[in-house]
Amino acid sequence: MSEQLQGQAAQVQAAQGPAVPLLPAQPTEANQPNAIVDYNFPPKPLLKLKSCYVRVYHPYDALSMSHFGNNAAVVKYMTLGFPSPYTIAKGYAWLNMCLSAPTQYNFAICVRPGDYDDVTPRFSAPEPGEAHSCIGSIGLKPGSDIGARTAEIGYWVGEPYWGKGIMTEVLAGFTDWAFEAFGYLRLWGGVLSPNTSSFRCFEKVGYLRESVIRHAFVTRDGVLCDDVVFRMCRDEWEELRKEKGLTGGS
Repeated sequence: MSEQLQGQAAQVQAAQGPAVPLLPAQPTEANQPNAIVDYNFPPKPLLKLKSCYVRVYHPYDALSMSHFGNNAAVVKYMTLGFPSPYTIAKGYAWLNMCLSAPTQYNFAICVRPGDYDDVTPRFSAPEPGEAHSCIGSIGLKPGSDIGARTAEIGYWVGEPYWGKGIMTEVLAGFTDWAFEAFGYLRLWGGVLSPNTSSFRCFEKVGYLRESVIRHAFVTRDGVLCDDVVFRMCRDEWEELRKEKGLTGGS
């Protein structure tokens, strides 16, 4: 990563607040979600949206992530890195890995509160579906070497929140944030060919269907799939913002 990008990433990390204490990957009775009381929940929003909000992870999220992630419909088009069954222990393992990273690239999609100005701290994990609970995730996988100014974008959201425009709003806001925060030249995402709902999500935000890689994947159910690649380059993003009458990004 270049010095410029390192500086931008450091600014993003500073804005997110101090590093969070980590939990053991394998939870015991002493460190279940309701026992974590040593720092504030919820973390402040990264993106305040109409339908939900996006923030950094918190160990309390393991409960909701396992609830919404442990679903055959969610798992169907995910890679093998997405656990199935999605236990609370698996949730803790993912959260530990993300929260221990020097820069946060993966974030929680959360049920928005009725009032964003209500910052009353909680000292127990919210029930799945309650305000501030994690209903999905969105994140970046930065490129390396001469591809360091690009990143892959990926996401998932719990089945009860499908078909409501939530993921489209999150992807649009997160795309803006990623271009502005990290100075990327290109964002892209790969979608398994049967997952047409994700096609529509990318297309509504303004991503272009760039290529189709035939017979790229076999799902855990044994279905042979193409990899359909969607992309948005920085100049395309800037043009979209001009069309919407927005500033920034140049």
